[in-house]
Amino acid sequence: DQEGWRELDVLMKDKWVEEIDVSMDRETGNHVVRVIHKKYGKEWLDTNLIYKSSEELTELIRFMASRCGQQITVTNPVVEAITPEGHRIAASLREVGDAPYFTIRKFPEVVFSVTELINYGTLSPLIAAYLWTLIEARRFIMIIGGMATGKTTLLQALTSMIPSSAKIVTIEETPE
Repeated sequence: DQEGWRELDVLMKDKWVEEIDVSMDRETGNHVVRVIHKKYGKEWLDTNLIYKSSEELTELIRFMASRCGQQITVTNPVVEAITPEGHRIAASLREVGDAPYFTIRKFPEVVFSVTELINYGTLSPLIAAYLWTLIEARRFIMIIGGMATGKTTLLQALTSMIPSSAKIVTIEETPE
């Protein structure tokens, strides 16, 4: 359907799927879709979605770009876009690397508050107070960490402490 994500639809609608990615199996040459699923830890899990040709995967990538209001072509082989649901997509065609590639970073529907992060034991009250003090004093804060370590979750929680008149700058170097 025009509103769905074709064969990725189930993964896009699964609230526990955090990231969707495609990687090439060097032995078979197939492109395997894999996910980070919150219920099963931070390891990549292969799905049963397999693309046997680069052409088949390229067609899906073109569809995804179009769905986000963008085009991906041989002359413009990289796209970074936001889906209508607010998720981040990065994709490239074969012209950029060994094979067509995409990754989708899904963001949670409900953002955690600083209080919830404290209650879950993710953030200590002392660190939360320190970060709040830095925000109040208009100091710079860098949030750094590995993949799926909670950087975006922390940043989203901290934004509730930022005055609405403040200027926010984010700088990211993403693997996509």
